[in-house]
Amino acid sequence: MTPIKLNEETLALAEEQAARQGFADVNAYLASLIYRAGDQNGPRNGASSRREIDQWCARWREWAASHPIQPTFADDSRESIYGEDDR
Repeated sequence: MTPIKLNEETLALAEEQAARQGFADVNAYLASLIYRAGDQNGPRNGASSRREIDQWCARWREWAASHPIQPTFADDSRESIYGEDDR
């Protein structure tokens, strides 16, 4: 791996931004920027910001809340799923 040399101000700014966005370290943050700049659908290598995770969770919760609550209990026991012939 070839190291990248950054001046102190740039490194400090990158570290600040990485922390603000919830990245574990500056390397993951910089990698996410590179992938985002080069290919919107490129590999993320597991590097998601806390904000992205929170946005995904909010969309998921909104989707779940858009479905009506069913007043009945779902019987998903083995006995209810499989008939006499399946046992």
